[in-house]
Amino acid sequence: MLIVFDLDDTLLDTTQVLGRKLLEFAFLKVRPYLLDQASNLWNVLWQLYQTHLSADCAWKEFLELYAEGICYKEAERYFNQFWREKEIEISLMQGAHKTLETLFGHAFYLALVTSGKEERQYDKLRNCGVDLSLFDSITVVDGANKGAVYRKLLKEKKLNACDVVVCGDRIARDLSPAKALGMHSVHIRWGRGLGRTGPKKDVDYTILHLEEVVPIVEHLAKDRGDDRK
Repeated sequence: MLIVFDLDDTLLDTTQVLGRKLLEFAFLKVRPYLLDQASNLWNVLWQLYQTHLSADCAWKEFLELYAEGICYKEAERYFNQFWREKEIEISLMQGAHKTLETLFGHAFYLALVTSGKEERQYDKLRNCGVDLSLFDSITVVDGANKGAVYRKLLKEKKLNACDVVVCGDRIARDLSPAKALGMHSVHIRWGRGLGRTGPKKDVDYTILHLEEVVPIVEHLAKDRGDDRK
């Protein structure tokens, strides 16, 4: 079987830790340009982040609504400055190491499919301490649709869709494309996954802690009579 993981808010605690630090840094840099100096603008930015695909998307809309005299391209440099200058401390989700090592030890294929800018996603991976050798495949998607990557993995591994489990925090982005192909879907309710992220009909299993994915995979593998690759 193949188990596909998302990165942000699935393997990494991104929203509550890294996302907040990044937006706080950029917000303080542009504060002199804001049309409204009220302190509640930080809360507005944080709420935008909860509902947007990425910090970049939330940041762009925030600037369009509340900043004057500075464009998105100009202000984007603060994001780049953050990645260059700040010591990035990224926390793996509780139990992530054990979960990956357990599944790898059972000889399941592991893949990582994440959305975002490739350089930044690999920066996160390098700084979080995860063993990249555990993954048979790592793909960074520049956009929201992961369906094409899932189809490619099926073809490369010569697997049926029912032999694949996809785990992610956002239903529409991570799980709906998987369900459309006939794969199993596991929704982890963490970070932005705590809100409404897509149709519930596309969720087969819901978990609160990453370790819960192990018995799900073991059960599915047993039902198929195949607990190995």
